[in-house]
Amino acid sequence: MTGGGGRPAGALVILRCGHATTIQDAGRPGFARLGLAPGGAMDRRALHAANALVGNAPDEAAIECAFLGLEVRLEGGPARLALAGARARMRVNDVPVADHTSFVMQDGDRLVIGRADGGMYVMLAVAGGLDVPMVLASRSTDLRAGIGGLEGRALRPGDRIVLRTVAGASGPQRVTCPVALAETEPVRIVAGPQWEMFGEPAHEALLTNGFVVSHAVDRMACRLVGPPLSRAVLCDMISEPTTPGAMQVPPDGAPLIMMADRQTIGGYPRIACVISADLERLAQRPPGAQIRFTLVTIEEAEAAARSRRAWRPTVHPLRDAALLDLECVGDAAVSALAAETWDHLAPTGS
Repeated sequence: MTGGGGRPAGALVILRCGHATTIQDAGRPGFARLGLAPGGAMDRRALHAANALVGNAPDEAAIECAFLGLEVRLEGGPARLALAGARARMRVNDVPVADHTSFVMQDGDRLVIGRADGGMYVMLAVAGGLDVPMVLASRSTDLRAGIGGLEGRALRPGDRIVLRTVAGASGPQRVTCPVALAETEPVRIVAGPQWEMFGEPAHEALLTNGFVVSHAVDRMACRLVGPPLSRAVLCDMISEPTTPGAMQVPPDGAPLIMMADRQTIGGYPRIACVISADLERLAQRPPGAQIRFTLVTIEEAEAAARSRRAWRPTVHPLRDAALLDLECVGDAAVSALAAETWDHLAPTGS
C-alpha cells in the first residue's frame, strides 16, 4: 500500500491498550436476521468529530478506547491524527497535545493517551483511515462473531495497523468543540412494549429515583443499580427482537440497557427504551455515574432524532496565532479563547 507520491503507507504499532480497545466505524446495520448486532462506535458523535478533524468521511473507521487509554508508535508517516469523545490527556514524545485538536506525528513518534476523564469512550482517527478489511460493508469489530477490525478481535500490544494513505503532513491544524456529555441532564426514554406489565410503583421508581451505572457495563449492555423494578403482571414471554436502548428488566429487577453489541433477540420484558438521541450520552457514563430518566412522547423522541441526525461537529481552521492569541505547545494547539483546552498545559499522566 502506498500513499501520496508513491511512499509506503505508515502504520500504528500498539504498545499498550485496554482489553476493550477495538476498531469501529458506523457499524453494519441490516444483518440482525443473521444474528449480527449493528455494532459500531459506542459514541457516534465522537467518531464523527475525530474524523472531521483529520478530513475523513464521518463514518471512517477509527480506534475506540474504553476508559483505560492507549499507547502507539507511528511507523512511516507523517500522519495526522485526532482524538474525540471523553476528555483524555495526550502526549506525543512527552509533549502535551490537546484532545479535540488535530496534530501531526512523524516516523517513530510515540503517542500516549491517558485514562478517559468524565466519560468512557474516546475515538482516535487517522487521516486516510485504517487499512483493515471490509466485512459485510463495515470495518467494525464484532467480538462475538469474530469479524471486522483486526482479525475480528480486540487490539493488543504488538499489533500493527496499516494506514490506508500517508496523509496530514500539510494543512492547518483545526480545533472543534469537545463533544458535550451533558452529565446533569436526565436521559430521555419512551414507554416500552411491556410498560403496562410493571404497574405504577415501578413506573414511579423509574422516573423519580436515581440509578447508578454498575461495573457490569460493556459494549453489549449497561446494567443499572437502583430500586428494583417489579412486575405487576407475571407471565412467560416469547423472545422478541431487541432494539438499541431497550431497557430490559430481568427477574432481579435491575434494568439492563441494550447497547451497540447487544444480542439480537431477548426474552426479558422491556419497560422502556432510551431514545436514540440520548443513547450516546448514556454510553459515555462510567461506572458509578448517576443516571436519571424522564419520559417523553414518541413525537418528542422523533424530533430529537431528527435534530441529532442534523448535528455536525464544528471544526475551525486555526488562523494566525497573533490574531487568535493561540499558544502552541509542540504539536498542541491551545486556544486562549477556548477554556476547555487550557488544562492540557498541565503536567500529564497516563
